[in-house]
This record gives sequence, structure tokens and C-alpha cells, in this order.
Amino acid sequence: MASLATFLTSSLGIVNAEVRSLAQTKVDAMRAASSVIVGALVLLTGVAFLLVALFVALRHAWGTAGAASVTGLVASLVGAGVLVFSRRMRVR
Repeated sequence: MASLATFLTSSLGIVNAEVRSLAQTKVDAMRAASSVIVGALVLLTGVAFLLVALFVALRHAWGTAGAASVTGLVASLVGAGVLVFSRRMRVR
């Protein structure tokens, strides 16, 4: 009877340790995902500021229509680059 109690106690201890380990792994994964999301938002904000600066600089030189077309071209190239990069990261 004592050996059964010892076995159950040790089994519960092992299960408890596994549950804690899995919970910590899940927390680590959630932290990593949130840091990736924050990094992506910061990157997109920086790209948006650069596009606005490009538009303002080109508007003085080429007018509003020329600046809008060049800024749209740059934005679509950046979007295509992000799409290709995200697909490559998904494959790995």
C-alpha cells in the first residue's frame, strides 16, 4: 500500500512538472508571437512614414500626380517583398 502511495505521488509530481513545462512553453510561444507582431507593426509604421516622406519630397518636384504614382509603385514593391518574405518564412 505504501509503494502504491509512493508511486501515485511520484506520478502526480511528474505530471505536474510536465504540465508546468508545457504551460511555460506555451507562454514562451505567446511571448515570441507577440514580439513578432509588435516588430511587424513597428516595421509597417516605419514604412508608412517613409512613403509619406517620399510623397512629400516628390510632390514638390513632380506635382501631386507624379508623386502619387511613384509612391504607389514603391508601396506595391514593398508589399510584394513582404508577401514573398512571409511565404518563404511559412515554408521553413
